[in-house]
Amino acid sequence: MKRLIYIFFALATVGTLKAQDYGRNLGAVSVTYNGSGSKTFKYTDDLVELSIPKESISEITVQAKNVSSSPIYFNWSESYFILNEETVPVVDNAAGSAAAFGLATKEVNSVAPNAKIANGSKIDLKIGSKKGMFWDYRDANDYFKQNGKPREDKLILVFEQDGKKLEKTIPIQVYTSKIVKQLKK
Repeated sequence: MKRLIYIFFALATVGTLKAQDYGRNLGAVSVTYNGSGSKTFKYTDDLVELSIPKESISEITVQAKNVSSSPIYFNWSESYFILNEETVPVVDNAAGSAAAFGLATKEVNSVAPNAKIANGSKIDLKIGSKKGMFWDYRDANDYFKQNGKPREDKLILVFEQDGKKLEKTIPIQVYTSKIVKQLKK
C-alpha cells in the first residue's frame, strides 16, 4: 500500500513539473505571458515598467512603476481584458477587498478613479474582472479543441500622461493539462 502511495505521488510530481513548463500553475489552468512559456512578465518602455508578481484565477496583481519624469495615471474605466474573444472591463479588486472588510465603502457599480503614479514611484494594481474568474478549464479546452491552439487572452492597461492615453498590452496564453498533453504529442 505504501508503495502505491509513493508511486502515485511520484507520478503526480512528474506531471506537475511538466505542466509547469507552460507557465504558472493556477490550479485548473496554467498561464504564460508573451507566448514564450514564461512564468513571469516584465515590460519596460520610457513611460512605465510593468511586472506581474502574482496572479490567481480571479485576480492579477500588476506592479506599475513610473519611469518617466512626470506623473502618470492608470485609467481603471478604460482598461479591459479580452477573455475568450470577449471584451471584459477590469475592476479594482483592492477597493472591493477594502469594502468587504468594512475599511471603505463605495457604490458597487461605481468606477474607480484614475490612480496617480508619481515619477519614480510604483503602485500595485489588484486587477479583477466584472466576470469573476478569468479562466475556466472547460472554456480553455473547448477553445483548443475548436481552434487547435491555446487561447490568446489579453490584458489592456490604459495609462494617461499629459492628456494622452497610452495602451500597454499584456498577452496571456491559457493552458490546461489536457492541452499540454495534446501539444506534446
